[in-house]
Amino acid sequence: MPLRDHFHPPIENELPWTSLLASWAVRLASRLNERWLPADFVAVNAVKIGHEIESPLKSYDPPTVGAAPGAPPGERPAWEVPAVRWTVPRTKGDHVEVHVRDEAQRWAGLAAVVVFVTPTNKEILQQRRAFLSRCVSHLHEGASLAVIDVVNSRGGCLFNDLLTLLGAEEAPRLPAGERLFAAAFRPVSRGDRRKAIDPDERLETDIWLEPVAVGEELPVLPLRLIYDQYAPVELEATYRDVCRSHRLI
Repeated sequence: MPLRDHFHPPIENELPWTSLLASWAVRLASRLNERWLPADFVAVNAVKIGHEIESPLKSYDPPTVGAAPGAPPGERPAWEVPAVRWTVPRTKGDHVEVHVRDEAQRWAGLAAVVVFVTPTNKEILQQRRAFLSRCVSHLHEGASLAVIDVVNSRGGCLFNDLLTLLGAEEAPRLPAGERLFAAAFRPVSRGDRRKAIDPDERLETDIWLEPVAVGEELPVLPLRLIYDQYAPVELEATYRDVCRSHRLI
């Protein structure tokens, strides 16, 4: 079914973006597990919207400074916290992701990550930088990455910004005014695997890009699992399931 506009009335009132993206991530993880992932891989949800990184009791300044509760006097040497040099603003971070793990532990970290862009990821410069840094961190750790942006209530193009942060100056950008997209990134090492050390080895990132627009069907993205094994990220099918479960169709 064509993509609806979930960030403006009337659809925004029927299915808020928080419910849309959280439900979409759950459905996508389930579909990967049910249909596409080998037995030694599993997809799990990683959704955090509108919460503090730390609990208030841990992050707020305490009324007094002293030894930790329950620590007997004199057990630890005296030490004073140095004076703060600077204080800068910080923002709360949202993320809606699907993590694909390798149960056989051939990957030290995550095998793949699917990221749904939220409105707060595009709200201000700090939020955009935090989102882009998170994406680049996944890639630098070797995980393949799929990013889906259907947020048409905020300006800016995160795909173009991500290419800049990756140093991919030669890669074509989306035209001015286009800000919705679906893209997949595959970190890969190319060289002679028969050599313990290959001086001609190339560390590269393969990129797939698909257009996204309200009123159009959503694409399927490739998600590398390991070696040349891939699973399809079925955006259209899972989006349709979410809309059906929320009685939009």
